[in-house]
Amino acid sequence: MEIHKPKPWHGFREFLKEYLIIVIGVLTALGGEQLAERAHRGSEIREAREALHAELAVDTSTADFVLLEVDCLAQQLDAFDAWAKGGTRPGDLRTQLPTYASSAWDVVKTGAVPHMQLKERLAYSSYYDTVENARYAIETTRNIYTRLNGLHQLDALGPEEARRLIEEIGQARVMGRVRKANATRLVDGAKALGVEPDHFSPNSKANLSRVCGRPIAG
Repeated sequence: MEIHKPKPWHGFREFLKEYLIIVIGVLTALGGEQLAERAHRGSEIREAREALHAELAVDTSTADFVLLEVDCLAQQLDAFDAWAKGGTRPGDLRTQLPTYASSAWDVVKTGAVPHMQLKERLAYSSYYDTVENARYAIETTRNIYTRLNGLHQLDALGPEEARRLIEEIGQARVMGRVRKANATRLVDGAKALGVEPDHFSPNSKANLSRVCGRPIAG
């Protein structure tokens, strides 16, 4: 095996030539890595955006469902209010109370999202803050309707039960307004990001028709 000693440099020009070759080689390699990383990051951002838009479409459809459901529940609450004030006992409460998804956001918010433009990041962050607020309102509403259903199991209302029923109805109406406000913000937020809601699925239309007591199209 022969070992070749490096040739000695003959003057500054030769040294500079070798130095520039090395520097250019290193810079070319670094530039190639950066281009590859940028291309990978761009692909990751596109995939994240597609996943988020798909999730927003579903959530916006849920928001549209909520806007209709709250109005239909208000009519049912009117019947319960009449019962509390001496009227006839109403039929069972018909509720759905759907919640919102955020699994795509949970996956990409610390990966691809930080590399998006600031305006887009802020829009997504604001949207999912509203999702969290909406979830809290939904959970609170479920608890209220559980208590309303408990009172509905009574054959007749005494003064104390009637008072409690009126209080629960008042809370249910307040949370209905909160749910509608959140749903409206979600619809507007999705539209600002270029997302339109999905059409109601047959199952969603059937559920909403049951809540409202009438056929629902959409």
